[in-house]
Amino acid sequence: KTLTTVQGLPVEYDQKKLLKAFKKEFACNGTLVQDEELGQVIQLQGDQQTK
Repeated sequence: KTLTTVQGLPVEYDQKKLLKAFKKEFACNGTLVQDEELGQVIQLQGDQQTK
C-alpha cells in the first residue's frame, strides 16, 4: 500500500481537524502519528498527489 504523509505543519494548525477534512476530501482513511524528529505527522492511505 502507498501512504501519503503530511509533515512540517505549524503547531497552531489543528491537525485533527485537518485530518478529518483530508479524509473527507480525498475519500481515504488516515491517522495521526507522533514522530520523534518531525512531531505529529498525518498519514493518508493511497497516493493523494494527483487529487
